[in-house]
Amino acid sequence: MKISRLEEYGLRCVLQLAQHAETSMRVEEIATLEGLSKAYVAKIMSPLRRAGLVLSVRGVRGGYLLTRSPEAITLTEVLVALEATKVDEGFCRTHSGNCPRCVHIPDCGIRAMWLLVTEQAYHALSHITLAQLLGKEAVVSNRIKQHFLEERSPQPSVPTAQ
Repeated sequence: MKISRLEEYGLRCVLQLAQHAETSMRVEEIATLEGLSKAYVAKIMSPLRRAGLVLSVRGVRGGYLLTRSPEAITLTEVLVALEATKVDEGFCRTHSGNCPRCVHIPDCGIRAMWLLVTEQAYHALSHITLAQLLGKEAVVSNRIKQHFLEERSPQPSVPTAQ
């Protein structure tokens, strides 16, 4: 899975909003904290606003706010808002070599693999929230590993009354 520059910086900008969830943040503040231009941050905020993830507040104390708590926004939501590239059935049309269409269209093991990998990646990202990414790298890494270990471990069965 390839993460575009827009998706990476978009996640970073949204995490800034998550860290400062109590107050709105101006484009200038986010740009300074992330080392980005104001114009680029404004470009990032536009699709996030259209997707309903951030709210633009006007006025002296204006800026951007998350529309929901960091615990309620998943990484998949952010990536989709930023128009993340997903591998889909049309993927092979853009990778046909010198031919008008891919020579493997009728029976391709590679396409099946890319579709599965993409589906699994987005499934995993749909279970990670902005709140889980807040903190130091080692803490976040352990938090996410623990989350996925708990998800994979079998749940104890509850005895039923007979």
